[in-house]
Amino acid sequence: MAACALALAVSIVKADSPAEVAAGWGLLGTWKVDCSTPTSRDNMAETYAVKDGALFEFRDLGELHDVNPVRAAHVDGEGRLVVAIEFPSVGGLIRENVMSKSADRKRTVENHRLDHAGVTVHDGRFTGSGEPTPWFQRCEGLKS
Repeated sequence: MAACALALAVSIVKADSPAEVAAGWGLLGTWKVDCSTPTSRDNMAETYAVKDGALFEFRDLGELHDVNPVRAAHVDGEGRLVVAIEFPSVGGLIRENVMSKSADRKRTVENHRLDHAGVTVHDGRFTGSGEPTPWFQRCEGLKS
């Protein structure tokens, strides 16, 4: 009987949803490099929000906006948040984004397609320029 109860308990344990993982890590809300200046291509706003139980990334680049569902999320062994984001505007391409955080700041340290091709960020640096990725700060009161 105890073995049956244990098996039942194990079978109903579920993995956290992307929304739950993101909330636990502290990702929900709006992030910008500089919250005191207007949103633009150089000062993009990223808002992570839950809608109908699903996690979405809303990007605002001034004249360009998009909404991208987060398909998976987990925290790795280094405490970094790993999210798989689908980009419907480019045929459903899914990219994996690895973020680190410090207090109310976050930055991308890795970014690539799920097959690990198309790397745009490696070791916290843009692969094209070698420049470090910027730190984004949480912006209170901003909405996408």
